[in-house]
Amino acid sequence: AKRLPNMNFYPASDAENYDLLAQSILIGNGFRNGMTVVRPLYAAFLALLHSIAGNDYMSVTDLQIFVIALYPLSVYWIGKLIYRGEVGLLAAAWVTWREVYSIQCTPLVQVSNVRLLMSDMPTALMVSLIILAFLLWLRKCEQPSLLMVTGGLTGLTMLIRTQSAVVIPIILFFIFYYKKTGHRVLQNCVIFIVSVLIIIVPWNLLNQINPNLTQPQNTSEENYLLTLFERIVYEDEELSSRHG
Repeated sequence: AKRLPNMNFYPASDAENYDLLAQSILIGNGFRNGMTVVRPLYAAFLALLHSIAGNDYMSVTDLQIFVIALYPLSVYWIGKLIYRGEVGLLAAAWVTWREVYSIQCTPLVQVSNVRLLMSDMPTALMVSLIILAFLLWLRKCEQPSLLMVTGGLTGLTMLIRTQSAVVIPIILFFIFYYKKTGHRVLQNCVIFIVSVLIIIVPWNLLNQINPNLTQPQNTSEENYLLTLFERIVYEDEELSSRHG
């Protein structure tokens, strides 16, 4: 709902944190400004949208939708590369209508969509681009440039949402599975991993050299994920003990 004093929409929860980081960048305080930064690329993306559209929420999300509109297009090309154009068209239509339905359901249930300043849909877009680039690499006789693009996109996606690192072992598996020619396999794996590291290492080095002393060191996303997994294990053990 719109809020006073200027009757504008305002983000809340995680979206509020991302947007505060973006506002910190815009006023010249950088990423930190006393806050923990776990998804720097998404905060920078929001800062770019604000620099173009100002602080009107609907205008900012309109721009975000304009960018994420590439998602159905990339899904179409993935379907076309895997099987045929009709499959890609059906998949693209499905993800489009799914998002329309998600927006309609927002007042009733908590669901992430392109009208919210959340990292889920940008991550989905980036993962689809990773898959597309990797499929093209498989089709284009192992051109190193396409594998470098795949690794670079993977690194960028990890700066939007750390959990996307799960695609790294999957891609390495398919490199081994489809390309079984000795040293070429190792070379391709090195190209991919180095491309990922080129993107993510500078940010991690910056955090090591210039740590954010205003926040406890256990507030990183790695610790947050570890806490979630520990909670799941604890709950499973508690349920087992009750039914044991």
